[in-house]
Amino acid sequence: MKNFSQWLKTRTVLEYETYVDDEGYGHDDEGNVSFVGKQYAGGTYGLHDLPRRHGGEYTKPILAKRKQVDPSFIDSIKKALEFKENNFLRSLLLQIESGKGLSDKQIQIGNKILDDLRVLYRQTKASQTDVSVSSSNLQQIEILKKALAIKDSDFLSSILARLQTNKELTENQKKAVRRSLYMMSMRPAADYFR
Repeated sequence: MKNFSQWLKTRTVLEYETYVDDEGYGHDDEGNVSFVGKQYAGGTYGLHDLPRRHGGEYTKPILAKRKQVDPSFIDSIKKALEFKENNFLRSLLLQIESGKGLSDKQIQIGNKILDDLRVLYRQTKASQTDVSVSSSNLQQIEILKKALAIKDSDFLSSILARLQTNKELTENQKKAVRRSLYMMSMRPAADYFR
């Protein structure tokens, strides 16, 4: 197999050619691999003389390399599913539990969904706090809720949570909030953070 790999690297694969390695797997110009049979091993075939199986159909190509998943990723998926049901995350969990690995693309999409759910969790948790809020913070809280409805922001979510627990903002935090509100065209509302 090593000799074939070295030989294949030196060859230019044309669109109409398929190379069959020593183990009977056909490799085309797009990187697709399909089993065609060991009896055809070591050959080069054009578009029309390629050996076919099962009435002219190729067998299913070998899947991309799968990775074993980090246990913290699995825990994150379970916690996210406890918070909110998601079909994609559920299918990832079932795939992992059945002993299969995940592709890079599946992990990337899973992380994106988990990030979105983390933000939603923080917002939900912040809105459910029962701490009595001072009247000076009430207007600021309402402004931040409106701003978060316009554009999702981890920073503004954390400031909202801080205000809802009746904590004062530092001058730098107020300045950063004003800047964020300016960028959202909420200039008059930004004055409440002085």
